[in-house]
Amino acid sequence: MNIHLQSFVQRYESLCITLVRVLLLCSFALFGFQGCKKNIINSPYISLSSDSGYVHKDSVMGIGDNFKVRLYANFGGDANITNIVIRNEHDGIVTDYFDTGVNNEAINISKILTKGIYDKETWTFMAIDKNGGNASVSFTLTKDPNSTFGNIKHINATMGAQASTLYGSFLSLNSGIAFFQDAAYLIQDTIEMLYYYDGVSGEANTIASPNANIGTTIYTGTTSPLNWSVKNETRYYKTTLSQADFNKASNDSLLLVSYSDINAKRKAKNLVDGDIYSFKTTHNKYGLFYVEHVEGMDTGYVNVNILIQP
Repeated sequence: MNIHLQSFVQRYESLCITLVRVLLLCSFALFGFQGCKKNIINSPYISLSSDSGYVHKDSVMGIGDNFKVRLYANFGGDANITNIVIRNEHDGIVTDYFDTGVNNEAINISKILTKGIYDKETWTFMAIDKNGGNASVSFTLTKDPNSTFGNIKHINATMGAQASTLYGSFLSLNSGIAFFQDAAYLIQDTIEMLYYYDGVSGEANTIASPNANIGTTIYTGTTSPLNWSVKNETRYYKTTLSQADFNKASNDSLLLVSYSDINAKRKAKNLVDGDIYSFKTTHNKYGLFYVEHVEGMDTGYVNVNILIQP
């Protein structure tokens, strides 16, 4: 074959191979772009309410200030929303504050949250669908340089179990008085703690609140919390604090950092002397209680020292 002709053929073959490669790469790129575009279109959508009284953008706030958010989320058209997550990040530490399972096309949730003790906190609100698609929105709260830690109130309370004739079971954290069942029924909106003994479920000596899932045989009669129209809910988180830590608290800083929203439960169960629980009331007040002494069963009692925001 003529040398020039052979060179031409080789160049032609090389050009064809290159052209095929380019076409293949373009096809892959187009396919990938279409795939990404589809995921974007079908991801859920989330937004925060900008109505008066709701936080939706970067703000300056005092330590321990409560603030309201309202989030709206809609599915992208293919899969229902299955999770709403609220996440707090400060100093490189990420904490899931709220994570609830749902199965809806649209979600509307309002929450009252609390500014922590940190200089800056980024709050992220995320909607996740069944396919793993997600969308999020966030804002950053900066600590007001003039803010200080809040005062705390001390309460020493003795609560009797459900059959006690010496001490009432139902505690008002406002007055610090433990009321018997019939009296508590008349002031339902002030009762935020109660104490009972449950030997059937294995919960034993338990501090809870009227909205906890309490066994139907614990409190009976028409004035039982089961029949209350106002059922305050206090949630509890068992800490690893020592009695010395508890005794040194002089403001609400320890109360704020000790509580874990996502891990808190409606009951502080199987109480023993020395237990320390952090808690948060329906009215968004933070507190700690230290079990001085617990004794007996359904006629027994518990004595606790309580620190709470006034």
